[in-house]
Amino acid sequence: MQTTILRGLIACIMLLASGRGAWAGGSVIAWRRSLAAAQAEAKQSHKLLMVDFYTSWCGYCKKLDAETYTDATVIKQTGQVVTVKVDAEHEGKDLARKYGVTGYPTVLFLNETGGVEGFFDGFMPAPKFTQSFNDTIKRHQNFLAAQAHYHKNSNDARGAFELMGFFASQGKSAEAISMQRQVERLDPKNAKGLLSRSCLNLGDFYSLRNQFDKSMPLYRRAIHITKVPGEIAAGHLDLALCNLSQKRPQLALVDLKTIQTIPNCPPELKNAAQQVLAKLRENGIQ
Repeated sequence: MQTTILRGLIACIMLLASGRGAWAGGSVIAWRRSLAAAQAEAKQSHKLLMVDFYTSWCGYCKKLDAETYTDATVIKQTGQVVTVKVDAEHEGKDLARKYGVTGYPTVLFLNETGGVEGFFDGFMPAPKFTQSFNDTIKRHQNFLAAQAHYHKNSNDARGAFELMGFFASQGKSAEAISMQRQVERLDPKNAKGLLSRSCLNLGDFYSLRNQFDKSMPLYRRAIHITKVPGEIAAGHLDLALCNLSQKRPQLALVDLKTIQTIPNCPPELKNAAQQVLAKLRENGIQ
């Protein structure tokens, strides 16, 4: 009797073990059971956290599950990250609000500090998902390399500039500002052309968040310190767009017309300004 029971227990253990192997080995995506557990695992393993935001009524969420997440290549890829699905109207509600998720499905790739290193929203077929996933992993590796380089060479202005760009793209404002200040310290007279570019990039970071009171001074500073025609034109175009976003078309006109007078202005920027001017004229603003 005891032998029979022992054999049964061994068989159950072997069955569970084989099930775990299939789960982790590639037959299905290894979705973690809870957000907290997934976050802890991602932090401990230093992997990206892939968060799939869904709702019970979302048709494209079900389509993503049925068509993309069952693809063998996608399943294999996701072994490089920690995966978790959260209902954006229940347990994932706070996280969705934090990251501004309003459409479903939305997939975010978060690093250890909560920075967004990649995302997509809506249904994505397997081949496109594979490409997007690979791009995210490559970008993450480049970010880690930039961090490592900066930690070894904290007086490298270019390293600080590149790291600032990564932090800005991840939505990490404090870190981006810190790196921009480092660029300013290391290239105070814009001799390397990095200070002006950092001002433009940080300005874009603020403009995307409608913080024009912070972005516009940065654009003006970039225009003042650079001698590169493309950067001067980009600064004026950015200022014009900021003014248009704040419904100040007359102020925007000044910058748009200035772009037309910049020697050696890149054609694409000059054409962009001309197109905006044409739209304003159509509305009787000139």
